[in-house]
Order: sequence, then structure tokens, then C-alpha cells
Amino acid sequence: MDVDEEDAIAAWFVEECIDVAIARDGARAAASIWYVLSGDWHRDPHQARPPRCPSVAALPAPPIGYSRPGPHPGEREFIGGLRTAAAGYVRTAIAGASAAEIDELRDLMGEDDPGYLDGYRPWGQILTEDVPAAEMLDRARHTLTQRHLSNDQARRGVESWSVGFAELAREHMLPPVARIGAIAWFARVALREERAA
Repeated sequence: MDVDEEDAIAAWFVEECIDVAIARDGARAAASIWYVLSGDWHRDPHQARPPRCPSVAALPAPPIGYSRPGPHPGEREFIGGLRTAAAGYVRTAIAGASAAEIDELRDLMGEDDPGYLDGYRPWGQILTEDVPAAEMLDRARHTLTQRHLSNDQARRGVESWSVGFAELAREHMLPPVARIGAIAWFARVALREERAA
């Protein structure tokens, strides 16, 4: 992908998703988007690290009062920072994306159909096709809580326990393209312009 196309995707995300969400629901929508972007943490066995994108990591959390409607102190600065961070997030996502994910971003950018965007709504995508983690963990719990285990039962139980937790993490991990798609769905399909009462 060349720089011009990367810039086009970043501009689409900011102008057609972030700005649309803010126009429809103000700082409250901006705060929700911040949670989606800042929740993309790096994890390793020893610690959780700040968000993978440096521009998102540098953006402070929105004030708690953002859950209420109305003007908020520092709103303009927060929204300006979010727009910058969102463009940076797209660039970070592209830098680590596979060819299939790049194609998915291109498709997402060119799509206005709410039916297509519904595939990105929270829980709209099935990200794993293996045995559900809950089923594996139930198997492990059933086996490992027995008082007397054979070596085979202990081995299978520990394997199910380990794989079950790995699958659980995978089920709840949102890759960057899915986060971008969820924000596109949120802004362009879920949020509606509300009239003042």
C-alpha cells in the first residue's frame, strides 16, 4: 500500500466515521470511540502495556462527565486529539496488517451499505472457529476438580484448561481492522441524529 492510499483510509476513518459520530452524539460518542481505540493493548505473559498505537497511548482519557449530554470542559481539545489519534491508529493498523486485512480495510472504506457494516457491529463477527472456550474450560473444570485423577485425565484436563484460556483470550481479542469496522458501524449505522426535546 502506498502513502496516498494510507492517507485516504486515515482521512476516511476520521471524516466519515469519527466526525460523523461526533456530529450525531458529540463528546459522548468521542469518549466511546476512545474506549475502543485505547482498549487495543499489547499483552505479554508478564504485563499489559499501553495501547499499540503511540498516538492513542498519548491521548488522555475523557473526563468522566462525558457520559452526560451537554458541553464539557476540554471537549474541543479532546475531540481534536481523538481525530489525530484515530488517524494514527489507522496508520499503525496498516503497518501491522496482513494482505487480507489491507483488502478488508479497502472494502470497508468503500462501503456504505448498513447491511455490510452490520457485520462489524459488536458480536457481529465470529473471530474463532474452534471449540468454544467455555466448553473447553467446562471440560477442564469437570476433570481437574475430581479427587483422584489418572495421568491421562490430568494431562487432558491441563491441556483443556490451557487451551481454553488461550481461546478465551482469542475470542475477546479484537484485531485493529475489527475495531475500525466497529467504529464505522457505530458512527454510520448505530448512531442517529437526535433532536432536542
